[in-house]
Amino acid sequence: MKRHNKLMIAASLSAAAAHSLAAKAPLADMQSFHQSLLTIDTHVDIPPNYATLLVDPAKRQLHQVDLVKMQQGGLDAAFFIVFVAQQPRDTWNYEQTKAKARHLFKAIHRMVDNNSDKIALARTAQDVRDIHKAGKKVALIGIENGYAIGKDLSLLEDYFKLGARYMTLTHYGHNDLGDSSNPSRPLQDQANEHGGLSNLGKAAISEMNRLGMMVDVSHTAKSTMMQAVALSRAPVIASHSGVKSVNQHARNLDDEQLRAIRRNGGVAQIVAVDEFLLNQPDEMWATIGKIRREVGMQGYKDIPFLPAELYQQYHQRIEQEVRSKWPAVNIQDFVDHIDHAVKIAGIEHIGIASDFGGGGGVQGWNAADESQNVTTELLRRGYSKKDIAKLWGENTLRVMAEVEKVAAKIQRELSLP
Repeated sequence: MKRHNKLMIAASLSAAAAHSLAAKAPLADMQSFHQSLLTIDTHVDIPPNYATLLVDPAKRQLHQVDLVKMQQGGLDAAFFIVFVAQQPRDTWNYEQTKAKARHLFKAIHRMVDNNSDKIALARTAQDVRDIHKAGKKVALIGIENGYAIGKDLSLLEDYFKLGARYMTLTHYGHNDLGDSSNPSRPLQDQANEHGGLSNLGKAAISEMNRLGMMVDVSHTAKSTMMQAVALSRAPVIASHSGVKSVNQHARNLDDEQLRAIRRNGGVAQIVAVDEFLLNQPDEMWATIGKIRREVGMQGYKDIPFLPAELYQQYHQRIEQEVRSKWPAVNIQDFVDHIDHAVKIAGIEHIGIASDFGGGGGVQGWNAADESQNVTTELLRRGYSKKDIAKLWGENTLRVMAEVEKVAAKIQRELSLP
């Protein structure tokens, strides 16, 4: 999710809510259980200057995810995202986009290389378990927007070799692979262009199946998503989506889509993006936009880079002019979506994603160091420890392993005379 109308405010559960949750079980027991889980966040965005002196993930910073916050919050693994925005489809933009993608791949590898005592890159489901067992954090890589390959299917193998283990077929705006859930007005998109997947998109899914790269149907039009599920020989994922029955947002999955993911054996990772979780009035976003312009911001991604005085001023104004009228979306709203998704798709087919760095964050889970609050809320609602383990990572690892098996089978078939 990349929008300029997102609000990221550092916030925790209120004292009253925290007391209520803690009353269900001793705090030490909560912490012990959360630490025993293998927790995976399937969508964390990074800035272009990631793993540099300015944005050093080894240090605690204003960014929502760094190695310090992952340690403090018991977040064990994350898919760090190679994101490219949808642009006009022409030769110049294809080349620029390819360069941007490679730049972000290099940044993720640099982060791992510079902190090899703390984190390692996983390329398989077993790698995730082995790295976690060794006491390190786990980095995985996902690509957001199939526009990253333009019309060149060979780039899928190049990106796979660099560590990419899923690719979101579309983003905001149609691309050469298929139709998006949100056609782009600036790019003059029609309601639909391909009627779902294009022929190139169908070929991309076949190639992803061959490589062992998960097909991600978040951001896609329903037609694209349903066709992808039907075509893929391996389980698919929706790496960061909400639930349409709870909030009617174009980016969210309806019950038919959730059932399709269940039949496919895949996983829909529910995302902590306020806009997807709860309907919020245009007046609120207009007020937020006005505040940002008046402090000199271009969008939400400027927040971690604000000078201390402006950072404080910005949040004071948000509290006074926004939160006094419109309460923040909270962790209970987030788990409401998980509840419905589990009801429709089953506990085996739901996971967890933040979209930190890309607009994600709700009151109670606004950074990696608050990840235990998700576990606490799930326990409060009666989820078993076994089911919470599935939601936090085991379901995703199951799909990764199955995708690897399907790829091995396809490669054997292709090698037969």
